[in-house]
Amino acid sequence: MSRLRFRPQSLILIGIILVVVPVRAQDASKKPPPRIVEQSQASGGTVSGRPLVFVANHMLPPMTYLQEGRRVGIVVDLAEAIKRQMNRPVNIEYMDWSRAQQFVFDGKADAVLHINPSEERNKRFDFSDALLESQFSIFIEHDSEDIYGPKALRGQRVGVLNKGLCFNLLSRDPLINLVTFPEILPGFVSLSRGGLDAVVMDRQVGTFLLAENNISGIRITGNPIDRSASAIAVKKGNTDLLVAINRALAQIRNNGTYEEILAKWEPKEVVFQTREQSRRQAKILYTIGAVAATAFAAVLLFIVWTRSLKRKVNERTAELESINASLEAEVAERIKAENSLRDSRDFLKNLTDSMGDVVFSVKMPEREIEWINDRFQILGYRPEECIGKGTEFFYAHKSDYLAVGEKLTQAIASGQDVIYTETDLKRKNGEIFPVEATLTPYRIDNQVVSLTGILRDVSLRKSTEAKLLEYQRRLKALASQLTLAEETERRRIATDLHDDVCQSLALLRIQVSAARKKIVAPGLIAQLDDILETLQQTLQNTRHLMADLSSASMNEIGLSAAISELLEETVAKRHNIATEFSDDLDDNRRKLLEDKVRAILFRNIRELVTNVVKHSRAKKLAVRIEEIDNRLRITVADDGIGFNPENLIHKNGQEGGYGLFSIEERMSDLGGTFEIVSKPDTGSKAVLTVPIGKGRR
Repeated sequence: MSRLRFRPQSLILIGIILVVVPVRAQDASKKPPPRIVEQSQASGGTVSGRPLVFVANHMLPPMTYLQEGRRVGIVVDLAEAIKRQMNRPVNIEYMDWSRAQQFVFDGKADAVLHINPSEERNKRFDFSDALLESQFSIFIEHDSEDIYGPKALRGQRVGVLNKGLCFNLLSRDPLINLVTFPEILPGFVSLSRGGLDAVVMDRQVGTFLLAENNISGIRITGNPIDRSASAIAVKKGNTDLLVAINRALAQIRNNGTYEEILAKWEPKEVVFQTREQSRRQAKILYTIGAVAATAFAAVLLFIVWTRSLKRKVNERTAELESINASLEAEVAERIKAENSLRDSRDFLKNLTDSMGDVVFSVKMPEREIEWINDRFQILGYRPEECIGKGTEFFYAHKSDYLAVGEKLTQAIASGQDVIYTETDLKRKNGEIFPVEATLTPYRIDNQVVSLTGILRDVSLRKSTEAKLLEYQRRLKALASQLTLAEETERRRIATDLHDDVCQSLALLRIQVSAARKKIVAPGLIAQLDDILETLQQTLQNTRHLMADLSSASMNEIGLSAAISELLEETVAKRHNIATEFSDDLDDNRRKLLEDKVRAILFRNIRELVTNVVKHSRAKKLAVRIEEIDNRLRITVADDGIGFNPENLIHKNGQEGGYGLFSIEERMSDLGGTFEIVSKPDTGSKAVLTVPIGKGRR
């Protein structure tokens, strides 16, 4: 039932005049007045472009409200002072708070006045220098003892301004039942009548409303849940306007206007009393009033008895009707709140169930399950089986539970807002499966009190990744076999060229040379000399082709001799590039290299040397073979123009780079590595390493 409260001054007046005057509370749920548009042009300024539009909350005493039909408030005075400093005309519009923010975001307005920055708002707006300091506090009934801070708001009915900073702060905790109001005064009225458990609001605004509307029995509990400075917000990226606003703010601070406005609106304070104190004062005042009324009634009793009795009956009837209407409104409000709560819970349930992933909340640091959605049944458990239990039971092994706990401790200590991890869980039937977890800490006073988590079954992904890795391994093995087959075919073709084509060309040259000796005609001799020269050049080109296809030294003597021959014949003689070769590998260690390893190494070195000849413009090329930490290391270095390795090695064959990519893959298949160190104009160095005594991994 609603509690009727009377001011002591009213009780004295009742006793003196013996007239019971019904005290009717103002209707706190008035419809918001139509938005008021105030337009002015900065005096002395230059009009540049269209008028600017600034928007603000239409009803937030003492920041902005209507007084006798006139718009007044701290923000109103500050807005007037700022627009006088702007060099463009400014229109100020007052409207519903959430609508005001949307106007700026949609481009219908240029700035919103008196708005506190938050993580969500920082994504949409840029903020000016500080405008007003704010302390957001919890208001409760004076006799309430169980609400002492933000954590105690869980499960309570909490009134907040729609789309205000308190709404943004508290809506992160799904366990707080938020009741939003377009204006906060109805929230205080509902709190005084027992319709709410608490109201969270700016301390200055809240105390002003309580004082102006004579609402008693309400106090502030605990420390502020947040402290911040309000500002003027513009749409993200509107830098020019933000600079102009900051300039105007600085001007009103420098000329003293800012301090004058704050002094004018020195906040009114509320004296909070307990109900016992109120009853004691009321009892005393009732006694005084009764004595005065008795003395005065003795004089007027005979004259006014009949009229007074009738008036009392009518007033009591009106009072009972008012109480009944208040009860009906309170019941309707409670039903509405319960329906809203049920709708919120249904929405949260439908939202989380539609995700297809397990969503849960864990109390920290106990790691105790507070809430889970129905998707938790993929572990074989019903949600009610798990609420209140620690999370260790659904981990595959205790080591997994401890490892995740250690990672959480490190992530929380470093201030991470989102934590990602993978681990193994165990279903109720004992089946173990992998999951990917996304965890978000919830902090109060910089202490993590709970974690909100999402678990996703990644069994199919892991299986697919394993198949892909096996497929890649088989492809690498196939590529290696293809390389060996290619080298074998090159050797066969080179052998055929040597045994057939080169022998035939040499024999033909001998025959032509013998025929020339028998010819005496000068013209015919010249022709035969040309033929001999052509045969010699063809024979030389064929030998070069044989060397390019396969090194005879590689098959007969070994890798070191093949590399030396490659540098001398292909690089030094044919392209006039100075070469240097050194081999520090012990002969016994060299014998441990398998044929296929030597073949692939020579193939890679030949490709690197060919790249140097074609692209580097080098004057010197050096190759060195050595052993480091039981690994064969081959270095190919030049003094050419250099290049950026990242631009080629990862192009996968597009516009070059396929050869380097192939070298990297072949070395990886041998269990080795391939590295290029180069910069433009600094030459380049390629390093090949492979374990000695090992072929394939």
